[in-house]
Amino acid sequence: MTADSASSANEDDMLLPGGGTQSFQPAPKSLTVLPLVFIAYFCVSGGPYGLEQLASAAYPFYTVIFLIILPWFWSLPPALMTAELSSALPSNMGYILWCKTAFGPFVAFQCGFYRVINQLFDCSLYPVMMYDNMTLVLQNAGINMGSFGIKMAVTSGAMIINVVLNIVGVEIVGKASVVFGIIILAPFAIMTGWELPRFSFKTLYSFPPYAIDWPVFISIMLWSMNGWDQLSNVSANVKNPKRTFPVAMILAIALVIITNAVPMAAALCIDRDWADWNEGYFPTVAAEIPGKLGVALSYTMLVTACFSNFGQCLVSLCTVAESVAAMGHRDLVGVRWLTLRGRYKTPWPAVLATGIIITALTALPFDAIVSVDIMLYCLGLALEFIAFLHLKFTRPDLERPYHFPGGKVGAIIGTIPVLVICGFMLVIADHLSQIVCSGVVVFAALFYLLLWLKRRGKLGPKELRVSFNSSRPSEVSDASSAVSPIMPRLDALNGFGTFGTAESPSSRGSTPSDIAVSPRQRSYLAGTTKIGSPIRGAFSPTLRSPREAEFASSGFDFRDEPDGDFVGNVRLTKADAR
Repeated sequence: MTADSASSANEDDMLLPGGGTQSFQPAPKSLTVLPLVFIAYFCVSGGPYGLEQLASAAYPFYTVIFLIILPWFWSLPPALMTAELSSALPSNMGYILWCKTAFGPFVAFQCGFYRVINQLFDCSLYPVMMYDNMTLVLQNAGINMGSFGIKMAVTSGAMIINVVLNIVGVEIVGKASVVFGIIILAPFAIMTGWELPRFSFKTLYSFPPYAIDWPVFISIMLWSMNGWDQLSNVSANVKNPKRTFPVAMILAIALVIITNAVPMAAALCIDRDWADWNEGYFPTVAAEIPGKLGVALSYTMLVTACFSNFGQCLVSLCTVAESVAAMGHRDLVGVRWLTLRGRYKTPWPAVLATGIIITALTALPFDAIVSVDIMLYCLGLALEFIAFLHLKFTRPDLERPYHFPGGKVGAIIGTIPVLVICGFMLVIADHLSQIVCSGVVVFAALFYLLLWLKRRGKLGPKELRVSFNSSRPSEVSDASSAVSPIMPRLDALNGFGTFGTAESPSSRGSTPSDIAVSPRQRSYLAGTTKIGSPIRGAFSPTLRSPREAEFASSGFDFRDEPDGDFVGNVRLTKADAR
Protein backbone atom coordinates (compact mmCIF):
# COMPACT_ATOMS: atom_id res chain seq x y z
CA MET A 1 0.00 0.00 0.00
CA THR A 2 1.50 3.30 -1.01
CA ALA A 3 1.42 6.52 0.94
CA ASP A 4 -1.23 7.84 -1.41
CA SER A 5 -3.45 4.85 -0.89
CA ALA A 6 -2.90 5.04 2.84
CA SER A 7 -3.98 8.63 2.90
CA SER A 8 -7.12 7.83 1.00
CA ALA A 9 -8.01 4.81 3.13
CA ASN A 10 -11.33 4.45 4.81
CA GLU A 11 -11.58 6.91 7.68
CA ASP A 12 -12.08 4.03 10.11
CA ASP A 13 -8.60 2.73 9.24
CA MET A 14 -5.56 3.67 11.27
CA LEU A 15 -2.22 4.59 9.73
CA LEU A 16 0.60 2.35 10.83
CA PRO A 17 4.23 3.41 11.27
CA GLY A 18 5.96 2.78 7.98
CA GLY A 19 2.76 2.88 5.97
CA GLY A 20 -0.35 0.79 5.63
CA THR A 21 -3.59 0.99 7.51
CA GLN A 22 -5.23 -0.89 10.33
CA SER A 23 -8.98 -1.25 10.24
CA PHE A 24 -11.27 -1.64 13.20
CA GLN A 25 -14.96 -2.25 13.55
CA PRO A 26 -16.83 0.64 11.95
CA ALA A 27 -17.88 3.21 14.52
CA PRO A 28 -21.31 4.83 14.12
CA LYS A 29 -20.95 8.30 12.60
CA SER A 30 -23.37 10.00 14.96
CA LEU A 31 -21.62 13.16 16.22
CA THR A 32 -22.36 16.44 14.48
CA VAL A 33 -21.13 19.92 15.40
CA LEU A 34 -23.43 20.67 18.36
CA PRO A 35 -22.91 17.41 20.31
CA LEU A 36 -19.16 17.59 19.65
CA VAL A 37 -19.06 21.18 20.95
CA PHE A 38 -20.65 20.15 24.24
CA ILE A 39 -18.57 16.98 24.56
CA ALA A 40 -15.53 19.26 24.19
CA TYR A 41 -17.05 21.68 26.69
CA PHE A 42 -17.42 18.97 29.33
CA CYS A 43 -14.00 17.53 28.57
CA VAL A 44 -12.47 20.94 29.25
CA SER A 45 -14.70 23.02 31.49
CA GLY A 46 -18.23 21.96 32.43
CA GLY A 47 -19.19 25.49 33.43
CA PRO A 48 -17.73 28.10 35.82
CA TYR A 49 -17.96 25.71 38.78
CA GLY A 50 -14.53 25.20 40.32
CA LEU A 51 -13.23 28.66 39.42
CA GLU A 52 -14.31 30.33 42.68
CA GLN A 53 -10.95 29.89 44.41
CA LEU A 54 -9.33 32.08 41.75
CA ALA A 55 -10.85 35.15 43.42
CA SER A 56 -9.11 34.46 46.74
CA ALA A 57 -5.86 33.34 45.08
CA ALA A 58 -5.42 36.50 42.98
CA TYR A 59 -6.96 39.89 42.22
CA PRO A 60 -10.25 40.19 40.27
CA PHE A 61 -8.52 41.91 37.36
CA TYR A 62 -5.99 39.09 36.97
CA THR A 63 -8.74 36.47 37.23
CA VAL A 64 -10.83 37.89 34.41
CA ILE A 65 -7.88 38.76 32.18
CA PHE A 66 -6.34 35.28 32.52
CA LEU A 67 -9.70 33.65 31.78
CA ILE A 68 -9.82 35.61 28.53
CA ILE A 69 -6.17 35.48 27.41
CA LEU A 70 -4.79 32.15 28.65
CA PRO A 71 -7.04 29.95 26.43
CA TRP A 72 -5.40 31.41 23.32
CA PHE A 73 -2.03 29.99 24.43
CA TRP A 74 -3.09 26.92 26.43
CA SER A 75 -6.37 25.81 24.82
CA LEU A 76 -6.26 26.95 21.19
CA PRO A 77 -3.06 25.08 20.13
CA PRO A 78 -4.21 21.70 21.53
CA ALA A 79 -7.65 22.23 19.98
CA LEU A 80 -6.18 23.00 16.56
CA MET A 81 -3.73 20.10 16.83
CA THR A 82 -6.63 17.79 17.71
CA ALA A 83 -8.63 19.09 14.75
CA GLU A 84 -5.77 18.41 12.32
CA LEU A 85 -4.71 14.97 13.55
CA SER A 86 -8.22 13.72 14.27
CA SER A 87 -9.34 14.59 10.75
CA ALA A 88 -6.18 13.00 9.32
CA LEU A 89 -6.30 9.89 11.53
CA PRO A 90 -9.95 9.49 12.54
CA SER A 91 -9.54 6.60 14.97
CA ASN A 92 -10.73 6.37 18.56
CA MET A 93 -7.17 5.41 19.52
CA GLY A 94 -6.69 9.18 19.38
CA TYR A 95 -3.45 10.60 20.72
CA ILE A 96 -2.08 7.06 21.24
CA LEU A 97 -2.29 6.56 17.48
CA TRP A 98 -0.63 9.94 16.85
CA CYS A 99 2.40 8.96 18.92
CA LYS A 100 2.49 5.46 17.45
CA THR A 101 2.42 6.79 13.90
CA ALA A 102 5.19 9.27 14.71
CA PHE A 103 7.53 7.25 16.93
CA GLY A 104 6.26 3.68 17.23
CA PRO A 105 4.70 1.68 20.07
CA PHE A 106 7.12 2.63 22.88
CA VAL A 107 6.31 6.35 22.84
CA ALA A 108 2.65 5.54 22.19
CA PHE A 109 2.63 3.35 25.30
CA GLN A 110 4.26 6.06 27.43
CA CYS A 111 1.85 8.76 26.27
CA GLY A 112 -1.13 6.45 26.65
CA PHE A 113 -0.05 5.36 30.12
CA TYR A 114 0.40 8.94 31.37
CA ARG A 115 -2.86 10.14 29.93
CA VAL A 116 -4.91 7.13 31.02
CA ILE A 117 -3.68 7.54 34.62
CA ASN A 118 -4.34 11.29 34.37
CA GLN A 119 -7.86 10.77 33.01
CA LEU A 120 -8.66 8.13 35.64
CA PHE A 121 -7.65 10.55 38.40
CA ASP A 122 -9.47 13.39 36.67
CA CYS A 123 -12.66 11.40 36.21
CA SER A 124 -12.62 10.24 39.84
CA LEU A 125 -12.82 13.87 40.98
CA TYR A 126 -16.25 14.46 39.51
CA PRO A 127 -18.30 11.90 41.50
CA VAL A 128 -16.69 13.26 44.68
CA MET A 129 -17.52 16.84 43.72
CA MET A 130 -21.07 15.78 42.84
CA TYR A 131 -21.42 14.15 46.27
CA ASP A 132 -20.17 17.33 47.98
CA ASN A 133 -22.72 19.43 46.08
CA MET A 134 -25.53 16.97 46.83
CA THR A 135 -24.56 17.15 50.50
CA LEU A 136 -25.01 20.94 50.46
CA VAL A 137 -28.37 20.65 48.70
CA LEU A 138 -29.74 18.09 51.15
CA GLN A 139 -28.33 19.87 54.20
CA ASN A 140 -30.64 22.77 53.35
CA ALA A 141 -33.48 20.24 53.57
CA GLY A 142 -32.25 18.94 56.94
CA ILE A 143 -30.78 15.67 55.58
CA ASN A 144 -27.30 14.62 56.76
CA MET A 145 -25.09 12.81 54.23
CA GLY A 146 -21.78 13.05 56.03
CA SER A 147 -20.82 9.38 56.39
CA PHE A 148 -18.21 7.58 54.25
CA GLY A 149 -20.69 4.82 53.43
CA ILE A 150 -23.20 7.28 51.98
CA LYS A 151 -20.41 8.92 49.98
CA MET A 152 -19.38 5.62 48.40
CA ALA A 153 -23.02 4.70 47.72
CA VAL A 154 -23.65 8.01 45.93
CA THR A 155 -20.42 7.90 43.89
CA SER A 156 -20.95 4.22 43.02
CA GLY A 157 -24.53 4.89 41.90
CA ALA A 158 -23.37 7.78 39.72
CA MET A 159 -20.69 5.59 38.14
CA ILE A 160 -23.17 2.79 37.41
CA ILE A 161 -25.40 5.22 35.50
CA ASN A 162 -22.38 6.62 33.65
CA VAL A 163 -21.19 3.14 32.69
CA VAL A 164 -24.61 2.15 31.34
CA LEU A 165 -24.93 5.34 29.27
CA ASN A 166 -21.43 4.90 27.84
CA ILE A 167 -22.06 1.29 26.91
CA VAL A 168 -25.22 2.30 25.06
CA GLY A 169 -23.13 4.56 22.84
CA VAL A 170 -21.42 7.87 22.21
CA GLU A 171 -24.54 9.29 20.53
CA ILE A 172 -26.45 9.35 23.82
CA VAL A 173 -23.38 10.86 25.52
CA GLY A 174 -23.41 13.68 22.97
CA LYS A 175 -27.14 14.34 23.38
CA ALA A 176 -26.89 14.25 27.19
CA SER A 177 -23.99 16.73 27.04
CA VAL A 178 -26.12 19.23 25.13
CA VAL A 179 -28.98 18.93 27.65
CA PHE A 180 -26.67 19.18 30.67
CA GLY A 181 -24.86 22.17 29.15
CA ILE A 182 -28.10 24.13 28.74
CA ILE A 183 -29.23 23.27 32.30
CA ILE A 184 -25.88 24.30 33.80
CA LEU A 185 -25.51 27.60 31.97
CA ALA A 186 -29.08 28.82 32.50
CA PRO A 187 -28.68 30.11 36.12
CA PHE A 188 -25.38 31.83 35.24
CA ALA A 189 -27.05 33.56 32.31
CA ILE A 190 -29.82 34.81 34.66
CA MET A 191 -27.29 35.98 37.28
CA THR A 192 -25.20 37.79 34.63
CA GLY A 193 -28.30 39.39 33.12
CA TRP A 194 -29.36 40.68 36.55
CA GLU A 195 -25.92 42.20 37.22
CA LEU A 196 -25.40 43.68 33.75
CA PRO A 197 -27.14 47.04 34.40
CA ARG A 198 -25.13 47.42 37.63
CA PHE A 199 -21.80 46.17 36.27
CA SER A 200 -18.75 48.38 36.87
CA PHE A 201 -15.30 47.81 35.37
CA LYS A 202 -13.81 49.84 38.22
CA THR A 203 -14.67 47.03 40.61
CA LEU A 204 -12.45 44.64 38.66
CA TYR A 205 -9.52 47.07 38.88
CA SER A 206 -9.49 46.77 42.68
CA PHE A 207 -6.35 45.33 44.27
CA PRO A 208 -7.02 43.80 47.70
CA PRO A 209 -4.26 43.79 50.32
CA TYR A 210 -3.71 40.00 50.33
CA ALA A 211 -0.82 38.42 48.40
CA ILE A 212 -1.30 36.45 45.20
CA ASP A 213 -0.93 32.69 45.51
CA TRP A 214 0.52 32.07 42.07
CA PRO A 215 0.91 28.24 42.26
CA VAL A 216 -2.76 27.80 43.24
CA PHE A 217 -3.92 30.42 40.75
CA ILE A 218 -2.02 28.96 37.77
CA SER A 219 -2.89 25.35 38.65
CA ILE A 220 -6.63 26.07 38.78
CA MET A 221 -6.45 28.09 35.57
CA LEU A 222 -4.68 25.34 33.64
CA TRP A 223 -6.80 22.56 35.15
CA SER A 224 -10.00 24.35 34.10
CA MET A 225 -8.86 24.61 30.46
CA ASN A 226 -7.22 21.27 29.66
CA GLY A 227 -8.53 18.14 27.97
CA TRP A 228 -8.92 19.19 24.31
CA ASP A 229 -6.98 16.16 23.08
CA GLN A 230 -9.61 13.86 24.63
CA LEU A 231 -11.85 14.71 21.66
CA SER A 232 -9.56 12.49 19.58
CA ASN A 233 -11.02 9.47 21.39
CA VAL A 234 -14.37 10.01 19.65
CA SER A 235 -12.98 11.10 16.27
CA ALA A 236 -14.14 7.90 14.55
CA ASN A 237 -17.72 8.75 15.58
CA VAL A 238 -17.70 12.22 13.98
CA LYS A 239 -19.64 12.90 10.80
CA ASN A 240 -17.57 14.71 8.17
CA PRO A 241 -14.53 15.31 10.43
CA LYS A 242 -12.96 17.63 7.83
CA ARG A 243 -15.61 20.26 8.61
CA THR A 244 -16.99 19.17 11.97
CA PHE A 245 -13.77 19.11 13.99
CA PRO A 246 -12.38 22.61 13.26
CA VAL A 247 -15.81 24.24 13.54
CA ALA A 248 -16.59 22.44 16.81
CA MET A 249 -13.18 23.29 18.29
CA ILE A 250 -13.49 27.01 17.57
CA LEU A 251 -17.06 27.15 18.91
CA ALA A 252 -16.08 25.20 22.03
CA ILE A 253 -13.17 27.55 22.78
CA ALA A 254 -15.46 30.56 22.40
CA LEU A 255 -18.04 28.88 24.66
CA VAL A 256 -15.42 28.15 27.34
CA ILE A 257 -14.08 31.72 27.32
CA ILE A 258 -17.50 33.39 27.39
CA THR A 259 -19.11 31.12 29.99
CA ASN A 260 -16.08 31.35 32.29
CA ALA A 261 -15.04 35.00 32.04
CA VAL A 262 -18.44 36.73 31.80
CA PRO A 263 -20.23 35.02 34.75
CA MET A 264 -17.03 35.28 36.81
CA ALA A 265 -16.80 39.04 36.18
CA ALA A 266 -20.47 39.49 37.12
CA ALA A 267 -20.09 37.40 40.29
CA LEU A 268 -16.97 39.34 41.37
CA CYS A 269 -19.01 42.55 41.19
CA ILE A 270 -21.93 41.08 43.17
CA ASP A 271 -19.86 39.71 46.06
CA ARG A 272 -16.72 41.72 46.83
CA ASP A 273 -15.51 39.71 49.84
CA TRP A 274 -13.01 38.02 47.53
CA ALA A 275 -10.80 36.68 50.32
CA ASP A 276 -13.73 34.47 51.43
CA TRP A 277 -14.26 32.88 48.04
CA ASN A 278 -13.61 29.15 47.93
CA GLU A 279 -14.83 26.12 46.05
CA GLY A 280 -18.62 26.00 45.71
CA TYR A 281 -19.07 29.73 46.41
CA PHE A 282 -21.32 30.64 43.47
CA PRO A 283 -24.58 29.75 45.31
CA THR A 284 -23.49 32.16 48.08
CA VAL A 285 -22.96 34.87 45.47
CA ALA A 286 -26.40 34.22 43.96
CA ALA A 287 -28.01 34.42 47.40
CA GLU A 288 -26.93 38.08 47.62
CA ILE A 289 -29.32 38.99 44.81
CA PRO A 290 -32.35 40.53 46.55
CA GLY A 291 -35.72 38.84 46.76
CA LYS A 292 -36.92 35.43 45.68
CA LEU A 293 -34.73 35.49 42.60
CA GLY A 294 -31.58 35.26 44.72
CA VAL A 295 -32.93 32.37 46.80
CA ALA A 296 -34.07 30.48 43.72
CA LEU A 297 -30.78 31.02 41.88
CA SER A 298 -28.76 29.93 44.91
CA TYR A 299 -30.62 26.65 45.24
CA THR A 300 -30.64 26.11 41.46
CA MET A 301 -26.86 26.53 41.29
CA LEU A 302 -26.40 23.88 43.97
CA VAL A 303 -28.47 21.48 41.91
CA THR A 304 -26.93 22.34 38.53
CA ALA A 305 -23.44 21.92 40.03
CA CYS A 306 -24.37 18.24 40.41
CA PHE A 307 -25.35 18.15 36.72
CA SER A 308 -22.00 19.74 35.82
CA ASN A 309 -20.03 17.12 37.75
CA PHE A 310 -22.15 14.29 36.33
CA GLY A 311 -21.72 15.57 32.76
CA GLN A 312 -17.96 15.89 33.16
CA CYS A 313 -17.78 12.35 34.54
CA LEU A 314 -19.96 11.03 31.71
CA VAL A 315 -17.79 12.52 28.96
CA SER A 316 -14.49 11.72 30.70
CA LEU A 317 -15.50 8.07 31.07
CA CYS A 318 -16.39 7.99 27.36
CA THR A 319 -12.93 9.21 26.31
CA VAL A 320 -10.78 7.37 28.87
CA ALA A 321 -12.50 4.05 28.08
CA GLU A 322 -11.49 4.45 24.43
CA SER A 323 -7.90 5.10 25.56
CA VAL A 324 -7.98 1.99 27.75
CA ALA A 325 -9.31 -0.03 24.81
CA ALA A 326 -6.51 1.32 22.60
CA MET A 327 -3.92 0.33 25.21
CA GLY A 328 -5.28 -3.21 25.07
CA HIS A 329 -3.84 -3.92 21.62
CA ARG A 330 -1.03 -6.41 21.29
CA ASP A 331 1.92 -4.10 20.67
CA LEU A 332 0.93 -2.01 23.72
CA VAL A 333 -0.43 -3.88 26.77
CA GLY A 334 -1.79 -6.85 24.85
CA VAL A 335 -5.05 -7.44 26.79
CA ARG A 336 -7.36 -8.50 23.96
CA TRP A 337 -10.62 -8.48 25.90
CA LEU A 338 -10.29 -4.73 26.51
CA THR A 339 -10.62 -4.15 22.76
CA LEU A 340 -13.91 -6.04 22.38
CA ARG A 341 -16.92 -4.10 21.14
CA GLY A 342 -20.52 -5.15 21.50
CA ARG A 343 -23.88 -4.40 19.98
CA TYR A 344 -23.52 -0.62 20.29
CA LYS A 345 -19.92 -0.61 18.90
CA THR A 346 -18.59 0.66 22.23
CA PRO A 347 -15.66 -0.96 24.09
CA TRP A 348 -17.90 -2.27 26.88
CA PRO A 349 -15.19 -4.27 28.73
CA ALA A 350 -12.99 -1.17 28.84
CA VAL A 351 -15.94 0.98 29.98
CA LEU A 352 -16.79 -1.49 32.73
CA ALA A 353 -13.19 -1.91 33.93
CA THR A 354 -12.63 1.86 33.86
CA GLY A 355 -15.82 2.48 35.84
CA ILE A 356 -14.71 0.05 38.56
CA ILE A 357 -11.28 1.69 38.84
CA ILE A 358 -12.74 5.20 38.98
CA THR A 359 -15.19 4.16 41.71
CA ALA A 360 -12.28 2.85 43.79
CA LEU A 361 -10.29 6.07 43.24
CA THR A 362 -13.14 8.19 44.64
CA ALA A 363 -12.10 6.96 48.11
CA LEU A 364 -8.73 8.77 47.80
CA PRO A 365 -8.17 12.26 49.27
CA PHE A 366 -9.25 15.00 46.87
CA ASP A 367 -6.04 17.05 47.20
CA ALA A 368 -3.84 14.03 46.52
CA ILE A 369 -5.59 13.46 43.20
CA VAL A 370 -5.49 17.10 42.02
CA SER A 371 -1.78 17.56 42.74
CA VAL A 372 -0.72 14.68 40.48
CA ASP A 373 -3.42 15.12 37.83
CA ILE A 374 -2.09 18.24 36.10
CA MET A 375 1.51 16.94 36.03
CA LEU A 376 0.55 13.73 34.24
CA TYR A 377 -1.51 15.75 31.79
CA CYS A 378 1.49 17.97 31.03
CA LEU A 379 3.74 14.95 30.42
CA GLY A 380 1.27 13.39 28.00
CA LEU A 381 0.46 16.67 26.23
CA ALA A 382 4.17 17.38 25.67
CA LEU A 383 4.61 14.00 23.94
CA GLU A 384 1.54 14.66 21.80
CA PHE A 385 2.88 18.00 20.56
CA ILE A 386 6.30 16.54 19.84
CA ALA A 387 4.59 13.79 17.81
CA PHE A 388 2.49 16.45 16.07
CA LEU A 389 5.58 18.38 14.97
CA HIS A 390 7.35 15.19 13.94
CA LEU A 391 4.45 14.18 11.68
CA LYS A 392 4.22 17.73 10.33
CA PHE A 393 7.80 17.60 9.08
CA THR A 394 8.29 13.90 8.25
CA ARG A 395 4.88 12.89 6.88
CA PRO A 396 3.87 15.57 4.36
CA ASP A 397 2.22 12.74 2.39
CA LEU A 398 -0.35 12.20 5.15
CA GLU A 399 -3.66 13.58 3.93
CA ARG A 400 -4.81 16.34 6.27
CA PRO A 401 -8.34 17.54 5.57
CA TYR A 402 -7.71 20.34 8.06
CA HIS A 403 -4.35 22.05 8.63
CA PHE A 404 -3.03 23.88 11.68
CA PRO A 405 -3.08 27.57 10.64
CA GLY A 406 0.27 28.86 9.43
CA GLY A 407 1.67 25.53 8.25
CA LYS A 408 4.91 24.33 9.81
CA VAL A 409 5.79 27.77 11.20
CA GLY A 410 2.36 28.13 12.76
CA ALA A 411 2.67 24.66 14.31
CA ILE A 412 6.01 25.59 15.90
CA ILE A 413 4.66 28.90 17.20
CA GLY A 414 1.60 27.15 18.67
CA THR A 415 3.70 24.41 20.27
CA ILE A 416 6.21 26.64 22.07
CA PRO A 417 3.87 28.20 24.69
CA VAL A 418 2.29 24.82 25.44
CA LEU A 419 5.67 23.16 26.06
CA VAL A 420 6.83 26.15 28.14
CA ILE A 421 3.71 25.99 30.32
CA CYS A 422 4.06 22.21 30.70
CA GLY A 423 7.69 22.57 31.76
CA PHE A 424 6.80 25.37 34.16
CA MET A 425 4.12 23.26 35.85
CA LEU A 426 6.47 20.31 36.23
CA VAL A 427 9.08 22.55 37.87
CA ILE A 428 6.83 24.40 40.33
CA ALA A 429 4.94 21.29 41.48
CA ASP A 430 5.39 20.17 45.07
CA HIS A 431 8.07 17.56 45.75
CA LEU A 432 5.63 14.76 46.56
CA SER A 433 3.85 15.18 43.22
CA GLN A 434 7.18 15.27 41.41
CA ILE A 435 8.23 12.02 43.11
CA VAL A 436 4.92 10.34 42.27
CA CYS A 437 5.08 11.40 38.61
CA SER A 438 8.72 10.33 38.36
CA GLY A 439 7.64 6.95 39.69
CA VAL A 440 4.91 6.75 37.04
CA VAL A 441 7.44 7.51 34.28
CA VAL A 442 9.89 4.86 35.50
CA PHE A 443 7.12 2.30 36.01
CA ALA A 444 5.72 2.90 32.51
CA ALA A 445 9.14 2.39 30.91
CA LEU A 446 9.85 -0.80 32.89
CA PHE A 447 6.35 -2.14 32.25
CA TYR A 448 6.78 -1.70 28.51
CA LEU A 449 10.20 -3.41 28.70
CA LEU A 450 8.63 -6.44 30.38
CA LEU A 451 5.89 -6.57 27.74
CA TRP A 452 8.49 -6.26 24.98
CA LEU A 453 10.55 -9.12 26.42
CA LYS A 454 7.44 -11.27 26.79
CA ARG A 455 6.43 -10.71 23.17
CA ARG A 456 9.85 -11.87 22.07
CA GLY A 457 9.76 -15.05 24.09
CA LYS A 458 12.24 -13.95 26.77
CA LEU A 459 9.62 -14.27 29.52
CA GLY A 460 7.28 -16.84 27.99
CA PRO A 461 6.45 -18.82 24.82
CA LYS A 462 8.13 -17.45 21.73
CA GLU A 463 5.96 -16.24 18.87
CA LEU A 464 7.31 -17.05 15.41
CA ARG A 465 6.87 -14.21 12.97
CA VAL A 466 6.33 -14.65 9.23
CA SER A 467 6.79 -11.52 7.15
CA PHE A 468 5.44 -11.28 3.62
CA ASN A 469 7.43 -9.01 1.35
CA SER A 470 4.41 -7.67 -0.47
CA SER A 471 1.07 -6.20 0.51
CA ARG A 472 -0.59 -7.35 -2.75
CA PRO A 473 -2.21 -10.81 -3.03
CA SER A 474 -1.24 -11.03 -6.69
CA GLU A 475 2.40 -11.02 -5.65
CA VAL A 476 1.96 -13.75 -3.05
CA SER A 477 0.61 -16.85 -4.79
CA ASP A 478 -0.07 -18.96 -1.74
CA ALA A 479 -0.02 -18.27 2.00
CA SER A 480 1.14 -21.78 2.76
CA SER A 481 4.28 -21.30 0.65
CA ALA A 482 5.53 -18.84 3.23
CA VAL A 483 4.48 -20.94 6.20
CA SER A 484 5.58 -24.39 4.98
CA PRO A 485 9.38 -23.91 5.39
CA ILE A 486 8.96 -23.56 9.16
CA MET A 487 6.15 -26.11 9.50
CA PRO A 488 8.35 -28.79 11.15
CA ARG A 489 9.46 -26.30 13.79
CA LEU A 490 5.86 -25.27 14.36
CA ASP A 491 4.81 -28.88 14.77
CA ALA A 492 7.53 -29.46 17.34
CA LEU A 493 7.00 -26.18 19.19
CA ASN A 494 3.23 -25.88 19.25
CA GLY A 495 2.02 -29.47 18.84
CA PHE A 496 0.08 -28.91 15.63
CA GLY A 497 -1.95 -31.88 14.42
CA THR A 498 -4.97 -30.23 12.86
CA PHE A 499 -4.83 -28.67 9.43
CA GLY A 500 -7.16 -26.56 7.42
CA THR A 501 -6.71 -25.22 3.93
CA ALA A 502 -6.06 -21.78 2.53
CA GLU A 503 -6.83 -20.46 -0.89
CA SER A 504 -5.39 -17.36 -2.50
CA PRO A 505 -7.46 -15.30 -4.92
CA SER A 506 -4.84 -15.69 -7.63
CA SER A 507 -5.26 -19.47 -7.64
CA ARG A 508 -8.98 -19.96 -7.11
CA GLY A 509 -10.21 -23.04 -8.85
CA SER A 510 -6.97 -24.90 -8.21
CA THR A 511 -6.26 -27.34 -5.41
CA PRO A 512 -5.99 -25.49 -2.11
CA SER A 513 -2.80 -25.94 -0.11
CA ASP A 514 -2.53 -26.85 3.55
CA ILE A 515 -1.88 -24.30 6.24
CA ALA A 516 -1.45 -24.98 9.94
CA VAL A 517 -4.38 -24.25 12.22
CA SER A 518 -3.94 -24.60 15.96
CA PRO A 519 -6.63 -25.45 18.54
CA ARG A 520 -6.60 -21.76 19.45
CA GLN A 521 -7.35 -20.83 15.87
CA ARG A 522 -10.16 -23.40 15.74
CA SER A 523 -11.94 -21.48 18.47
CA TYR A 524 -11.65 -18.36 16.30
CA LEU A 525 -13.23 -20.16 13.37
CA ALA A 526 -16.12 -21.67 15.35
CA GLY A 527 -19.41 -20.89 13.69
CA THR A 528 -17.83 -19.53 10.52
CA THR A 529 -15.67 -22.21 8.94
CA LYS A 530 -15.24 -25.89 9.70
CA ILE A 531 -11.72 -27.15 10.13
CA GLY A 532 -10.71 -29.10 7.02
CA SER A 533 -12.82 -27.06 4.62
CA PRO A 534 -11.38 -24.28 2.46
CA ILE A 535 -10.56 -21.25 4.58
CA ARG A 536 -11.20 -18.23 2.42
CA GLY A 537 -9.53 -15.84 4.77
CA ALA A 538 -5.85 -15.55 4.14
CA PHE A 539 -6.72 -13.00 1.46
CA SER A 540 -10.50 -12.74 1.37
CA PRO A 541 -12.96 -11.02 3.73
CA THR A 542 -15.12 -14.07 4.37
CA LEU A 543 -13.27 -15.37 7.43
CA ARG A 544 -14.29 -13.58 10.62
CA SER A 545 -13.43 -14.13 14.24
CA PRO A 546 -16.01 -13.50 16.98
CA ARG A 547 -14.66 -9.91 17.07
CA GLU A 548 -15.39 -9.60 13.36
CA ALA A 549 -11.66 -9.36 12.68
CA GLU A 550 -10.91 -10.15 9.07
CA PHE A 551 -8.13 -10.28 6.57
CA ALA A 552 -8.62 -7.51 4.04
CA SER A 553 -8.92 -8.45 0.40
CA SER A 554 -6.35 -5.82 -0.63
CA GLY A 555 -3.47 -7.63 0.99
CA PHE A 556 -2.23 -8.41 4.45
CA ASP A 557 -4.12 -5.50 5.94
CA PHE A 558 -5.45 -7.00 9.15
CA ARG A 559 -8.35 -5.72 11.20
CA ASP A 560 -7.74 -7.55 14.45
CA GLU A 561 -4.39 -6.28 15.67
CA PRO A 562 -2.10 -3.31 14.95
CA ASP A 563 0.72 -5.51 13.57
CA GLY A 564 -1.01 -8.55 12.06
CA ASP A 565 -3.05 -11.53 13.15
CA PHE A 566 -2.59 -15.17 13.97
CA VAL A 567 -2.95 -18.05 11.56
CA GLY A 568 -2.48 -20.89 13.98
CA ASN A 569 0.19 -19.63 16.35
CA VAL A 570 2.08 -17.86 13.57
CA ARG A 571 1.79 -14.11 13.59
CA LEU A 572 1.60 -12.69 10.07
CA THR A 573 3.05 -9.21 9.69
CA LYS A 574 3.22 -6.90 6.73
CA ALA A 575 6.48 -5.55 5.47
CA ASP A 576 6.62 -1.77 5.28
CA ALA A 577 4.45 -0.67 2.38
CA ARG A 578 6.30 0.96 -0.45
